[in-house]
Amino acid sequence: MLLDLALEPGEGPVTVTLSAGDMVGPGGRIPAGAVHISPASLTLRSGAPAEVEVAVSAPADAAPGRYAGTLS
Repeated sequence: MLLDLALEPGEGPVTVTLSAGDMVGPGGRIPAGAVHISPASLTLRSGAPAEVEVAVSAPADAAPGRYAGTLS
């Protein structure tokens, strides 16, 4: 999944560090360590959107279904 991050005009620069929490679904939890964020830290500048990639490496025994978690 790709996320686009941007500042309002006239704001910044702001350095952010992103992290993930556990994902919870019908079959239990996928640990936060299985969620990969790239880049995990970046500096946002006004007028320059940044793209962040989020990928989940679900364990082979994870039950199918929708899982929810947090990025902060």
